[in-house]
Amino acid sequence: MAFPFRFDDASRSAPSEPSMAGRLLWGCAGLFFLLLAALGALLPFWPAPPFAVLAALALTAAWPALRTPLLRWPFFVTLFRRWDRSAEAPLPLRLRTALLLAADAMVQAFGAVARQLRRWRRGQR
Repeated sequence: MAFPFRFDDASRSAPSEPSMAGRLLWGCAGLFFLLLAALGALLPFWPAPPFAVLAALALTAAWPALRTPLLRWPFFVTLFRRWDRSAEAPLPLRLRTALLLAADAMVQAFGAVARQLRRWRRGQR
C-alpha cells in the first residue's frame, strides 16, 4: 500500500487528500499503532518508538494536516522522503516487505515479553 501523497520539498505539505476509504483505513492503522505505542510507554519490555513512528506515518496519511507539524523535525523529513521513494517499488515487493517487517517486529516484541515474563515468574518463586 503506497503512501497516499508525495513529499514536496518546496512546500512541505500534502498536495492532495486521499479518498475517504483510504483515510479510514490509514486512520484505523494509525490508532492501532498508537495504542501499541501507548502500551510500550506503560510496559518496560514493550518497544514503543517503532510503533509511535508507524502511528505518525499512518495518521498523517489519514489526516494530512498532521503532517506539517511533524516536518519541523529532520527525522520525519528524512522518514517521509524514504517513504515516498518506496512508492516506486513494485506492489508485490512492497507488500512482501511490509508483511515480513511487521511479522518480524511482532516476533521480536512477543519474544521480549516472553523473556520478561519468565524472569518475573522466576522472581515470584
